[in-house]
Amino acid sequence: METRKLTFFVLIFVICLFIARPHFADAYNAQITHRSLTIKVVALYNLYHPEDTISPENVNSIIEGSKAEDSGCEDDDSFLEYKRCFNHFFDPIRGKGFKGEGTSAKEWAAHQRFGSFMKQTEESLVQTIMNPLVYVLGGTPAQEKCTFAENDYSWERAVCEKRTTVGFESLGHTLHLIEDMSVPAHTRDDSHSDKFFDGNDPYENWSKFALPEDTFSKEKVSTCENLEKCFDELAGSTNGNFFSNGTINKEYKSPELKTVKVRRFSDGRYYAYSVLEGKEVYLFRADYWFGLRFPKIEESDYFLMDSQWKHLSSKAVLTGVRIVELYMEETKPKKGFIGTITDKIASTTEAVKNKVTDTVDTVKNLPETATEKANEAVEQKSKEVSVAIEKKTEEAMDNFVKELEKAIEREMRRQCTAEAAYASSENEDLTTLREFRDNTLNKNDAGRLLIKEYYQNSPPVAEYLSEHETARVIIKNGFFVPLAEIIRLLKN
Repeated sequence: METRKLTFFVLIFVICLFIARPHFADAYNAQITHRSLTIKVVALYNLYHPEDTISPENVNSIIEGSKAEDSGCEDDDSFLEYKRCFNHFFDPIRGKGFKGEGTSAKEWAAHQRFGSFMKQTEESLVQTIMNPLVYVLGGTPAQEKCTFAENDYSWERAVCEKRTTVGFESLGHTLHLIEDMSVPAHTRDDSHSDKFFDGNDPYENWSKFALPEDTFSKEKVSTCENLEKCFDELAGSTNGNFFSNGTINKEYKSPELKTVKVRRFSDGRYYAYSVLEGKEVYLFRADYWFGLRFPKIEESDYFLMDSQWKHLSSKAVLTGVRIVELYMEETKPKKGFIGTITDKIASTTEAVKNKVTDTVDTVKNLPETATEKANEAVEQKSKEVSVAIEKKTEEAMDNFVKELEKAIEREMRRQCTAEAAYASSENEDLTTLREFRDNTLNKNDAGRLLIKEYYQNSPPVAEYLSEHETARVIIKNGFFVPLAEIIRLLKN
């Protein structure tokens, strides 16, 4: 028995390095996928809004909230009992939750009523007297006291608690729910559970440990006006453009099997696809005999799953950034009288600067014979100022990107035992093992099973190695280095 256990854990370690930076992601896995999506959301928000960033402590609160929304959902045997994840479904066509009976994710995100909910205003006579003085001095007057049930982490509570630990935790719960709206099964009322005889969902199983893309554009961030419209927008896009395994050609008008495009690959495979935002996204694989036959979505089809993940995870992140923007706008501290006066002075200063600029422009429009030297001086100074501003901006951006890359690398090492052992994500041994993963293990069912088992067991080991230098060196030199060398010898 002990020998069998030892063999099992050795196999798990063999898989470790093959997972360094894959696109592998119940809806999404809370410990890895939701965590990674949420980290990406907050990192992009801070990148796009340097004037109002979220501190590292509050970022951690958001991440913990995102992970905690799935608390208690791991035990499938008690699925029919009340759980938070029961409220993670939203059918935008019918406006309903799970099987038309549960609270929809959109409603659950906005308000979570547990019976003990109460919101009240407590403003004593002293506060009534002091508030005007506090306002004049630039402070924030006494606010409503937020009284919610302990396990209420709604958007309503997030906004009421403002920029506190609980407020940011509640924001994390909301981000988890919006991310679930990029899972087709969660927007097409597909329970994907054996309890309801419609089976597990391949996309969810495949994407449990996936990581989001690295390339995003600020221009593509959602512009939804409020929480409700953000849910409608993302859930509508997912529902209308994708199938879940249990709803292919069932119940929903869109997408239609008759209208999807079909591509035949050189190996004889047929895939249905749509063009979404200028890119081809594959929807399912099928046999073809005078039309599509037997459409299927399979977890083992890496090509299909990866195509869907890239689009859906990006939509989740870009909508998540908008959710954070809305929260930060809602909870921005109100300025007192002095703050208002300061802004007035700043705007007046800006007006003076504009006036000077207008004057300079007037001078530049005078006859050249009278202002040639003045023009040259103005142009030279303008160039110097522009270069200085550009240089400063580039330096600040470079520093931010470097810090972000370091943070992402540290996060990746926490997920993979091998990267943690090497304290790096780039190494010749790591490259060897990744190639072995991709070219050998990922080509057969047994290998893919080992990879899946790794994802479920590696993160705590990786975290331990990241924090214990001696253990890290022993595992690296005693296991991974020899293993990589053996693979290279066999290959040659």
